[in-house]
Amino acid sequence: MRRARFLHRAVLSHLFVALPPALLLGFLVADAHRRALLVETHHTQIAVASRLLDSFSQRIDATFTFLDTAERVLDRSEIPIEARQELLRAFVAERPQAALVIYGSDGRLDTVLSTGIVPPLPQLLDAEVKRRLVSDGRALGEPLVDQGRARIELFVVWMREGEVLGYLGTTAPLVELSTLAAAQAVELIGEGGEVDLVGPNQIYFASSVPGRLGSRAGVGTPFVLTEGDPLLAFGTGASLRFETTEKEARLAAIASSAKLRVAVAASRPEAVALASIAAVKKRVVLLSLFAALVAGLVALLLARSMTKPIHALAASVRASMKTRVKAAIEAAGTHEIEALGSAFNDLLAEVGRQKDATRRDSLVQLRLARYLSPEVLREVLTEEQKVRSTAREADVSLVYADLVDGTGLNREIEKVKLVSMLGEFFALACAAVERRGGRVDRYTGDAVIGVFQKERAEDAVAAAKDIVLDTARIAARFGAPIFAASSGIVTGRGLLGTLGVEGEVSVLGALVEEAALLQKGAKRGEIVVDRRTKETIGAREEWQSVAAVASGTVPDIFRVAAERDDR
Repeated sequence: MRRARFLHRAVLSHLFVALPPALLLGFLVADAHRRALLVETHHTQIAVASRLLDSFSQRIDATFTFLDTAERVLDRSEIPIEARQELLRAFVAERPQAALVIYGSDGRLDTVLSTGIVPPLPQLLDAEVKRRLVSDGRALGEPLVDQGRARIELFVVWMREGEVLGYLGTTAPLVELSTLAAAQAVELIGEGGEVDLVGPNQIYFASSVPGRLGSRAGVGTPFVLTEGDPLLAFGTGASLRFETTEKEARLAAIASSAKLRVAVAASRPEAVALASIAAVKKRVVLLSLFAALVAGLVALLLARSMTKPIHALAASVRASMKTRVKAAIEAAGTHEIEALGSAFNDLLAEVGRQKDATRRDSLVQLRLARYLSPEVLREVLTEEQKVRSTAREADVSLVYADLVDGTGLNREIEKVKLVSMLGEFFALACAAVERRGGRVDRYTGDAVIGVFQKERAEDAVAAAKDIVLDTARIAARFGAPIFAASSGIVTGRGLLGTLGVEGEVSVLGALVEEAALLQKGAKRGEIVVDRRTKETIGAREEWQSVAAVASGTVPDIFRVAAERDDR
């Protein structure tokens, strides 16, 4: 029964181990396939949208060229006006179904030249169109839809030496664009494909969907997604996902022209574009189950190969227990089983040694108890914990940085603010010491003690400057000018001791007391050093001699300025 449970667990463990990676790998493959489909759909749709936008741009450019030519003819002031009008009539007559409308400088319709039906152009240009004409020289008007035929208004300004003399207008047919959009939607995009072109105010200029011409694109279209004018929110190549008013998710690609203020969207239902993903996921699940089944069979074979040597090992352990851990066990099988048997033999040997040692100690205690009292016996047998202390001397530079008038700080600064300021002071002081190559030795009260090698005495002075200046910045930020620091620096032979069971190394002796004495005698923001520090650094700093701190204890001391230009 136990063997069966082991086999079951082995098989289940392999199933649980094999199935998740197989599923994960399969879904990663499906996700990669999905990304590839999205990229392919985007490239197809952006190509369709760009093609329709290019066709529209070519149609508009050709019409603007017609208007620019007419404007140049009209601007020939050396030719009488009647002759210019005849030239314009001849120019218009060369274009079938062409019309040219001339407006006065006030925007009112003046003359109409046409070779066919005159399109319903406005009798008076509105202020917005005239503003764009004056600023840009040309402008697109509103689309005109009549009986399923779409045209768009185009205007240019007639100016001479900065003076507006009038305006010229015409229309461009857009029927062919809707036909082209419908053909591309069917041939290139496929099932459910749509191609739409909208102009200013989101009016449809062309569409593969009948009935959209002249209407306004609203919510549920790829054109109304942002505040303001959405056409300027996209550039050619933009890709997006949107939902129609019928809650159908669609994928769209946008190609737009800020100059013409138009945009083209080619879209397709997301379900159609990603239809093959469901089949891929189904195959992934089936393959994962097959992989798990194979893993289970492998686990069954491995488990069967392991149970026999394990049972042999268990029999050997029971046999050794009967001999009171005197005999070693024998384990044959895989390398791991043999290693386990060897480790168990080592354990038996160690247990035997411990039992022998315990027996010997018991015999010694029994023999000593015959001659010694219980108190003396405990003193002999108890081993006191000893704290080892080792010490050595080394040449060091020691920085003692402390806050000035700590008692006054407690009176003048509220406790919550003072705690925050002290936290920043200790953090910046430690960072200054370590940044300059030193080591924070310890803290004592509000003081920080930093240790540097003697040849780095200049770095010790630099660290002290950092601490003094950083403390001043803390005081300025919290609005507490009383919060200030000073530092004392000494250089010499110091005693480095390794104390306690953790082996902490710290500076001991008179060197610490001298540095504390210098700091205590320093003023707010001052850095005071002894002669040995000054001689080590030399002329690289500007020194100022000050009086002894206390009755000649440190007879030769010097002050160094905290201001510097290296930060």
